[in-house]
Amino acid sequence: MKASLPLLFVLCFFLSIAVKAQSLEKHRWQHRVLLVYTQTEQDDPLHKQLRSLRWNREGMTERKLIVYQVFPSGYKRDVMEKRPMKEYDEQCSFPNSNKRFEVVLIGLDGTVKERWPYWVQADALFEVIDQMPMRRQELEDGKYKRY
Repeated sequence: MKASLPLLFVLCFFLSIAVKAQSLEKHRWQHRVLLVYTQTEQDDPLHKQLRSLRWNREGMTERKLIVYQVFPSGYKRDVMEKRPMKEYDEQCSFPNSNKRFEVVLIGLDGTVKERWPYWVQADALFEVIDQMPMRRQELEDGKYKRY
């Protein structure tokens, strides 16, 4: 039994990557995704991150940015605190249980663009996004305005 525990851990890890990739695949080429990993809904960095984003909803919309709050027991989409938590398809879906807090930005192409071990001001986040080639193209094409 003890010998199978490491195998189970590895299997859960790879399942979590597959589940996460599948659920985020629907956003590819449609949205930039901000994953906010935290241990509990009461974490202070989470509240600061959500507050910063709520105050800048127009900037998020212009940059096609959606947010997932990711907890060990489930996730919430968007920055509204009162939304119910959704359960994972697999119990092993919280990939970074050894970290207390992390913010991950995923670009339109589905790749990780930036990681922060702390909450990020919306302006600083937007600055990173505005430097991305596809965002610069959107600005040049006049589809969206720069703030």
